[in-house]
Amino acid sequence: MELYELLKIQRKKAGLTQEQLANQLFITRQSVSKWETGLTYPDIENLFVLSDLYDISLDELLRGSVYFKKPFLVGKKVKFHQLIIKTLIILLFCLIFPLFSIWFFVLFIPALISILPATFGDYWMITKKGLFIRTYSGNPFVKLKELIQDVWSKNADEIRELIPYQDIAKITLYYQKKDRLSPLDIWPDELKLIVLLKDEQIIFLAVSRELQQALPQAISYFEKKGILFEDKNQLVPLLVAGKEIYSYMHQEDNHE
Repeated sequence: MELYELLKIQRKKAGLTQEQLANQLFITRQSVSKWETGLTYPDIENLFVLSDLYDISLDELLRGSVYFKKPFLVGKKVKFHQLIIKTLIILLFCLIFPLFSIWFFVLFIPALISILPATFGDYWMITKKGLFIRTYSGNPFVKLKELIQDVWSKNADEIRELIPYQDIAKITLYYQKKDRLSPLDIWPDELKLIVLLKDEQIIFLAVSRELQQALPQAISYFEKKGILFEDKNQLVPLLVAGKEIYSYMHQEDNHE
């Protein structure tokens, strides 16, 4: 997003008119109007005053979100202690459930293979080189082997798939609405990034709550790498303004 758009969003978020903001900054309303149309920009002193007035950092004021360090992790990487703790929980369950029956030995291995891998999901990272993506197999046995490999491998980066930025043509922010078939249907809507590679391959990446907060800067970073970004539903301005995406995307449903 451009700076003039961010300045306008933050002013409205603070509930101020251009006239009210100008009075607090001891400048003319025309000056504020020029900032918000991109004709001029605030000087450094006014940027500091705006930062204090809106109670946000300069990063949030100038970039639309808090600064995110790279690599930026989306999801959770598997760690050795997590594997051990979850294995012990499954072991304890298998000991207690059959009430010390000989069936413990029959239950433990199948439970370990079927339950443990399901507790870990795919993850990806925004790095300076490109997007690192770790996708696990749908086969529980193979996935368990991959999880152990992730923990023990000294060259973890070789396991993940690196997609250099120069191979990416476009990234689209996509909101997938879920139809609620019953009051018991609690599955949430999904916010995703659709990554279109120059060889026309398509990759879907989940957007975590943490990434939502840093999304304006992530988008700016992608655009600086020469990647086209598409936001058909104009969700980024909503995120910057601190508005609820779900309500916005379901407003038609609420009117029915």
